[in-house]
Amino acid sequence: MYAFPPIPLIARVLRKILLDGSRVILICPDWPKRSWYPLLRSLSVQQPLMLPVRKDLLYQGPIFHPDPGRLRLAAWILSSSS
Repeated sequence: MYAFPPIPLIARVLRKILLDGSRVILICPDWPKRSWYPLLRSLSVQQPLMLPVRKDLLYQGPIFHPDPGRLRLAAWILSSSS
């Protein structure tokens, strides 16, 4: 599966992965100070792939994210069975 949840839902998504035993590619920030970060790291099966900081990284039609670099997005491969 693949998921790119809104930031307020990351903890909920991580708990769902933990309970369901799913294998997921999760796009989320590399923010070590967040309360959900230890769970993210414990579910990770390998080092995350940091996404490149580009103006067109996050956009919808004519609307671009004002500062995609601030998010420090990464692709994480997660599994509760690791």
